[in-house]
Amino acid sequence: MPSDHPKPNHSEPRVTLALRAREAAKAIGISERLLATLVAEKRIPHLYINSALVIPVRELQDWLTSEAAKEARQ
Repeated sequence: MPSDHPKPNHSEPRVTLALRAREAAKAIGISERLLATLVAEKRIPHLYINSALVIPVRELQDWLTSEAAKEARQ
């Protein structure tokens, strides 16, 4: 009997939805310490899943765009 669920397509690239702190810091070129400060000050989008800090990729991209626009206006 055929399954109602589609078979996974392993040839498609995985989409990264969120980054852990170390990955996020590296991706935007800052130290983990600075990232921790931004998180503590609630200046960068983040959330906790259980006790794991994660940074949603789309929100991080939007935040970077917004920060770049602020810098350009100064």
